[in-house]
Amino acid sequence: MNYIIGIDPAGIGSTGIVVWNFENSCIEFNETIISESVEQAIFKIKKLFDNFKRIENFKPVFIIENFFLTKGRTITNPLATSELIGAIISLLRFKYHWHFLRQEPSKKKGFFYKGNLKLTKHEHDAWKHIQYFLGNEVKQNVKSTKN
Repeated sequence: MNYIIGIDPAGIGSTGIVVWNFENSCIEFNETIISESVEQAIFKIKKLFDNFKRIENFKPVFIIENFFLTKGRTITNPLATSELIGAIISLLRFKYHWHFLRQEPSKKKGFFYKGNLKLTKHEHDAWKHIQYFLGNEVKQNVKSTKN
């Protein structure tokens, strides 16, 4: 893999996307997709994925923030986010054949962006998932080299 794409999905509202380039060790792209319907979000995300496909030698792994309802939390349209996550997974698996994983929201705790980019709240959440993944990748590589 040479890119990590973090996605903080919202079926209706703001979906944050951050692209980490392994070769340059930097955020290469960040965007918040605003949508008024799940269909509009899917269309915009598919269009973005089509642009990614044009990148030469593009070998990504996508990290999608998973979704679940927590006790006492009110969400206006929880089904929209679940529907969008399913659509993203279907696109990644069956259309683009790119690797992905779902990561629980709790994994983003304790990470902060300290660069000079202005990230929206949702882009920042996507970035936190990338940071968690990078930390675990480093730990797993260290473990595997010791064996």
